[in-house]
Amino acid sequence: MDGKGYWGPGEGIREMHDSDGDGTRRSPTEELILRTVAAHADSLLRTARRHSICLDDAQDAYQHAIEIFLREAHSLDPGRAAGWLQGVVKSEAQAQRRARQELRNATT
Repeated sequence: MDGKGYWGPGEGIREMHDSDGDGTRRSPTEELILRTVAAHADSLLRTARRHSICLDDAQDAYQHAIEIFLREAHSLDPGRAAGWLQGVVKSEAQAQRRARQELRNATT
């Protein structure tokens, strides 16, 4: 967590995954989510940043893509989940960019 109270991509994921110790097993979908986000969080945020106008928009796109992933993970092929998520992040970042550009054009 940074000094402003924000979690960066992937922060807390490994700790959450490894530290519960209560003996319960996670579902395959939960494991897929944890593994994918922990392994690819930095790359996902870079993708969002590359297709966004500003860091705030990139973070919004990243967060929205993770929310979509949480809803759709149960239906994804685990071998293709990371690539699918990269595509969703890119699409969300581009949508954020279009919305920002439309807002700029409306105010000029």
